[in-house]
Amino acid sequence: MKTLIIGSSGQLGKEFSYLMEKDDKLSFLMPSSASLDITRKDSLRTYLKIHQPEIVLNFAAYTNVDNSELEPQKAMKVNNLGVKNVVDELNEAQIPLLHISTDYVFGRNGKGPYKILDNHEPINVYGESKYLGEKNILSFSKKAIIIRTASLYSLYGKNFFKTFSEILIENKKIEVVNDQQISITWAYDLAKALVEILTLIKNSKEWRKRQAIDILHLVNTDYTSWYNVAMYIAQYMQQYHVNYANLEVIPISSKDWKVNTPRSEDSRLEFCGKIDQLGQVSMPYWKDSIEKALNLYFKEQ
Repeated sequence: MKTLIIGSSGQLGKEFSYLMEKDDKLSFLMPSSASLDITRKDSLRTYLKIHQPEIVLNFAAYTNVDNSELEPQKAMKVNNLGVKNVVDELNEAQIPLLHISTDYVFGRNGKGPYKILDNHEPINVYGESKYLGEKNILSFSKKAIIIRTASLYSLYGKNFFKTFSEILIENKKIEVVNDQQISITWAYDLAKALVEILTLIKNSKEWRKRQAIDILHLVNTDYTSWYNVAMYIAQYMQQYHVNYANLEVIPISSKDWKVNTPRSEDSRLEFCGKIDQLGQVSMPYWKDSIEKALNLYFKEQ
């Protein structure tokens, strides 16, 4: 099954590239943003016509949460209008869409863990832009799966996992917010789950005939906080690496965290990996995954 990955240069796309090398049952197209620009319908239409994928995974997003407050038009161009372009062109070509969304579509007034059908209440511009992208899919797409994830991390790119580790290595201490409840997701686990979904789709003629929009929450299981994640990383470093004794993780209030972007006090997602008439996927416990990621990260240090 020929699968087009849009936005393959990010951490999730790079995890996919790693898995792709080990799987010869699925065929992937992974163009650069210069070759395929979702903010231009003509670019999408031409690429789809030439390469004729059977299914599309959209990883493309403007993900800088703080910059979205300063440059909202950039977030809206990719996360809202770009998604509408994808929906329109895939409808025309009769191609299903798998779209990556976020816990940030929730959080203004509600409390987690959020279920898949809970009301959207984004608290900042990034969340609003991703909510509008979801709304385009729910309103206009003929066949799609929306996959919400949260606090993605990996050994690639910039993310909280690497930032926490690097600060502890350099400064021996770190201040971390302790009053925000979260779900976290190892990009490698999510990439594996997505490959599993693609395999289920490949083997299911019934699902491909059905016109419907499914929503999943794919995160590592159980919940945590930024402070608990930093504590776990520090404890790992002290246990397994003699150079990192006496690390200090200092809890602070979100009010003392000097950023201008509002963030939810509770953005947890209730895991949901069941797709009607297709199957079920699972995700590992968050501590098990972050320990595996730490083993890989410190092997490279």
